[in-house]
This record gives sequence, structure tokens and C-alpha cells, in this order.
Amino acid sequence: MTRCHNRIATAFCILVMPIFGCAQRVDPVNDLTESVVHPSGDEDVATTIQAPSLGPDQVIANSTTPRANQATSASPAELAEEAMLAHESGDLERADRLIRKAITVEPHDPDINFVMGAVLASENRFAEAIHLLDKLVKFHPQVALPVLGQTGEWMELQGEWEKAESRYRSILAEIPDAAAAHRKLAFLLMRQGRRLESAEHLRQLCRLGNVEELELRSLLVGMVALPSDSVRDELEPIGVVGTARYQISQRDQAGALKTLESTSESQRASSLLGRVYAEGEDFDRLTTWFSNRSDLSTKAADEWVAKGVYFAHVNDHAAAVRSFAEAILLDPTDKFAYISMSRSLEKLGAVTEAQATANRAQLIAETQFIGEQMASHPSRDEESISSLIRILEQLQRPFEALCWRALLVMFSPSIDQSQRETMIEEINRTRLDLLRSPDPLATREFLLCGVDVDSFVGSLISPSRQP
Repeated sequence: MTRCHNRIATAFCILVMPIFGCAQRVDPVNDLTESVVHPSGDEDVATTIQAPSLGPDQVIANSTTPRANQATSASPAELAEEAMLAHESGDLERADRLIRKAITVEPHDPDINFVMGAVLASENRFAEAIHLLDKLVKFHPQVALPVLGQTGEWMELQGEWEKAESRYRSILAEIPDAAAAHRKLAFLLMRQGRRLESAEHLRQLCRLGNVEELELRSLLVGMVALPSDSVRDELEPIGVVGTARYQISQRDQAGALKTLESTSESQRASSLLGRVYAEGEDFDRLTTWFSNRSDLSTKAADEWVAKGVYFAHVNDHAAAVRSFAEAILLDPTDKFAYISMSRSLEKLGAVTEAQATANRAQLIAETQFIGEQMASHPSRDEESISSLIRILEQLQRPFEALCWRALLVMFSPSIDQSQRETMIEEINRTRLDLLRSPDPLATREFLLCGVDVDSFVGSLISPSRQP
């Protein structure tokens, strides 16, 4: 049984909430790292940082125990409340008995149906729970979004990842700034190894001012999770690519190769396989892999890195530079791509550009080193976080820097509550100013350290397809 299934009993919501019907959850280590600013974008409203809602196995339990005697004249609502309390206390048999009495009288009541769904899900009867809430929407269209969120969560737990993803995306189609949906989708994509897609949603959480420390750390490296984060339950890998990225994060390249080579080929798996060959300098298999590549419009950063290493190996450093540039534009946190690009630039005699890209790789490495320190230790060092903020600002990643600044404000013991509120308000105003800016993010020229990629002429196609 997976870690995910072990926490089924406490992972579900019981009341209809604005987006997801989930209970608030607390991370005991990072319990001061929730929303840095008000997600509404209201200029004169700033929130105090609240507890995050992460680990499903850390649901806050209601300590109230069910009443010993259930009145025979209890209304359906009262029965549902008693069922909810029984469910929270782990008495699923009693919860099931009570909620069935309630739903017999009020079969279409939203609150009663959500409690019924939670009880069914706790018994691993996900299909019935999903069907129940889907049917509820026909009678109460206004609960469609909470239903999408809750049933998406259940679909994740029973391995229907594509269906869960579809439901989260449906919420975002209706409410583009729904932080809960961005969060659920980001973690689902990360667990599948689709980290660059996930990063888009994490960056949106930064723009909304509703982000947690684990999410900020996940933005520090695109290819894999930080080693100490990759073992967290929230990032439990699923699927071939997710498993392979986990193995790479744990420095198990041999395991990643076995995982990727034993699967039927998919674009994502094949791109990552090429990268593993490239980073492992397995040029025989890399050459065979490259001979089958012809897609010049791929959005897979891993594939561009693998192609770049191949071109560098055959001394076509112009093509290598162009390939590494494509990888960097897709994933500006890829220090390996920057280092490799620097080496090819040096081979081409572009010494100044080579030094600039090497310096950029060093800055990125420093952010990831600080991130791993925080991931592996519960204590927080103000100087390290301040250094991280300065580097992110230097890398022109202003929204991330602001969110880390808010965390620094919350962690600092030298700041009293009044000062803290004032500083958070100022951070919020800065965030709103950035949102109004025409283009506050790094440009292509900046990401490529001023390298004029178009001035380098290289083949970029496999030898078997050259004229």
C-alpha cells in the first residue's frame, strides 16, 4: 500500500468549501509559511501569514467526540453533524450508519452528500463517492466547483491522474486565480515528473501571494526536487517519469536508467532518458538515441540538453550552444545547461560570454544549496534566506524573491507583530505594483547572459537527416 493510500482516512473534506471541501492542514515544521499577501489583489488589504494547507496526513482533527446517545428525533442535518464527528474520530461504522439515515430523508442536500462522500472515500469506495457528488451537481449546479476539487482529489488517490488533472483544470477555466486548484494541479504534475508544467502553477501562486515554503523551494530547481524534499509524502512519485526523477534526485542514475529503459517509449520518458545518457557521458547510447530525434520544436528541456551534449561531443559547438539556449529558455534553473553552454562558448572563443554563463550557473547553484539546507533542517537561518532573496533578485525572479522576503519577516524573532504586519503590507503593495508592470520578468537576452544565439550556426538535426 502506498504512502498516499495510508492517509486515506484523514484526507477528505466534509463540508462544502469555496473551491475544495478540504480541511485545513498544518505542516509542523513550516507552520508560519502560508499566504504572504492577500490573493484577491485588493491593494489595501494584506493578510497575516497563516498556517499552510499541505500534508494530507496532518489534517487538523476535531477533538469533539460524538454524543453517546443519538436522539430519535434528530433532523437530517443533526444526523449529518453526528456522522461528521464520528468520521473525524475514526468511527467509520457509526458515521456510515448515521449518514445513511440522513441521506434517506434528504437525498439531495449538499452538506449531507459531502459527508456521505467522505465516509465512502474513507472506506476506499472512491467510485461510489465520485458518482454521488457528480450526481449532486445535477440538483445543485452551484456546488460544481467544490465537487470538481473533491472528486479530483479522490481520483488522484485511486490513480486516475488524467481525470484528476482535467477536473483541476476545469476549475481554473472558471476561476483562473483559484489558488487551491493551482496548488493541487502543481503537486499532481510534480509527482508525475512534469516539473516545468508544475512550475507555471507555482509561479502563479507567487503572483497571487498565496504560496508555501515547499512550493518556493520547488521553484529553485526545475529538473528534479531537492534531495531532502523529494522524499516528502507530498511529492511521492507516480508514473515512470516521476519515479525516474525521484531516483535522479537521490543520485540513483542506474535506477533511473532501468526505470526509463524498461518502459514503452513516451516523449517525456525518452527525453529524460537522453538527458541521463548525456549527463552520464554514455556517448554510444546517446548517439543511438540522437539518431532517432528530429523534432526541432520540442518543449522538452531535457531533450535540448541531451542534444547539446551530443553536439558538443561531435565538436559542433555552435549547434551545442543553440541547443543549450533552448533548454535554458524552457528552464532557467538548469545549472547543468548553463555550465555546458559555457564550455561550448569557450571552445568557440567567446570567452566573455562563457564567463557570464558560468557565473550564472554559480548563482543558480547557490540558490539550490540554500534550498537544500532548508529542506533538510527545521531551523531557519536569516542570513541564508536574505542571501537567497538577493540572488533571486539578481536573477530577475521578483515574485519568488518577494515571497521569500515575507517568509523572512515571519521567521525573524527580532520583528514584533506590529512591525510584521507593516512589512507584509509593504510586500503586498510591491507585489501589486509588479503585477501592473508591463514585463517584470527576465528577458530572453538576460536569461541567455547576452549571448546572441542566432550568430552561431549549427546543424541541430541528426546526421542521418542531413543532406
